[in-house]
This record gives sequence, structure tokens and C-alpha cells, in this order.
Amino acid sequence: IKFIMEQITFSLNNQLSNNFSDFIESSSNRLAFQYIREWPNNFGVFPYSKVLIIKGPKSSGKSFLANLWAKKTHALSLKKNHELTNSILEHHQAFIIDGFDSTWRERDILHYFNILHENNKYLLITLTQMPKLNLADLSSRINSVNKVDISMIDDELMRILIFKQFSNFSIVISEEVINYLVKILPREVPKILSIISEINQNSLISKRKITIPFIKQILGNCIL
Repeated sequence: IKFIMEQITFSLNNQLSNNFSDFIESSSNRLAFQYIREWPNNFGVFPYSKVLIIKGPKSSGKSFLANLWAKKTHALSLKKNHELTNSILEHHQAFIIDGFDSTWRERDILHYFNILHENNKYLLITLTQMPKLNLADLSSRINSVNKVDISMIDDELMRILIFKQFSNFSIVISEEVINYLVKILPREVPKILSIISEINQNSLISKRKITIPFIKQILGNCIL
């Protein structure tokens, strides 16, 4: 496992680097990453060949992928009540609605969808769950869009992430410890990073090697 991990170059921390080489690819996100990486090829489906929806649980990497795509396409991230002026449409070929949920006004989403489609622009939408839609026109359009799911962080991704984070602290971690952490850590990247940082800080302060008993002692004081 160490040999495989050392061949992977990436950095996943609380500040997204927005580099494709920094994205941790695994079976849980591979298809979504492929769509983003290979844009503009195979992005959408007829009749909305320039629209893609990425759906996945919280902290699964949707916004990371949106940021990667924004860097590649110079996409504009649309906020609630954003006005799409002619100037904005002229200066951007791609747009993002990151975190579409029931707090967005359906008429606004329908307006964005229609005007971007009419102007031959690209649109990426990310969401955790598909909100219940009351507007038939919006529902019809959303149902016709290419959709890809990201799963909760899988074991493969967690192992790589844990290995890399300890490597960032110049710590060589055993496979036994990695496997233990994979079993007990929550499947949310921010929490994983926070807990690993806590383990590292306690290791430095106590000058103790990171072992399973040591981790059990530290995590007894952590809120998972």
C-alpha cells in the first residue's frame, strides 16, 4: 500500500488548491472527475449538452470539483438573486450553481437555466439532494440533464487521504494505524483533517509515536 500511495501526487487540505493533479481520485468520484477533467467533451446530454449536475453527500468533493472546473473554464459562480446581464454573458462561457437546494427560488433557477441555454453557455450544478420542485418547466429541464453521483468517501480515498496528511507532517504511519483510522474516522474530509491534526499535535507535545493505543487515548477527548 505504501508503494502505491507514494506514486500519487495530491494535496487535500482546508484550502482548495484547484489543481487537477491535487484531486484525490477514487471509485467514489471517478466518473464525476472524468466529466470535469475531459470538459468540454462528453459533458451533457441532448437536448442540454452543456449542462451537468453533480450530486453527492456533504464533504464528498462536489465543491472541489466545481472549483477545478471553474479554474479550467473561468466559470462564474452564480449566487442567489444574481443578475445575468449581457456583459456577464459576453465575458463568461461557463457558470456554476454550487449547492442548489430548496432555499433557491425556483423561478431564478429556471431563468438562469433558460438564458444560459439560449446563449449556448455551460452550466454546472452541484447539490446534496434534489429538492422537491414545484415548477413543472424547471422539473422537466432538470430531469433531462446529465447527472452523475459522488458516493460517500470510500476506503480507498480515506487511506490515501490519511497517508498524505501524515506525510505532510513528515510522519511515517504504519498500515495497521491507517486501517484502524479508516474504520473509526467519520467520512467527512474536514473532520478527518481536523482529527489527524489533533493526533499530530498531541504526538508532538507528548513526544510519543502514533500507535493505535495512542490514537484511542487522543480520540477519547475528540468529538467525532
